[in-house]
Amino acid sequence: MERLRREDVQLRRDNKAPTRREVRRQQLTEAVTEEFAKSGGTYGSPKIWITLVRQGWRVSVNTIAKLMAELGLIARNVPPPARADPARETAGEPGLRAPRLHRRGAGPGVVRGHD
Repeated sequence: MERLRREDVQLRRDNKAPTRREVRRQQLTEAVTEEFAKSGGTYGSPKIWITLVRQGWRVSVNTIAKLMAELGLIARNVPPPARADPARETAGEPGLRAPRLHRRGAGPGVVRGHD
């Protein structure tokens, strides 16, 4: 019986056609990178999973997370736009603070109605 060398076994593996699993994984990789690029790099694995499931993919959210980690796709955190706090400004003049009525009469020695 002839002994197989490690190099021969590796050559035989390299010359085989890719398996269905490998083909599907490659297609999934392309779909994930495409959705990530479409989102501008803001979607994480849960949102990408939702979009892929809506497209008809049957895949776990954990598989998407693992694949994104392998590819180095990290969603960047985009802060929400700044909003003016209506409690801090008066209606007439922007930038002026409203008086803090809840602190009026507070302090040591001040007798309140419930004391």
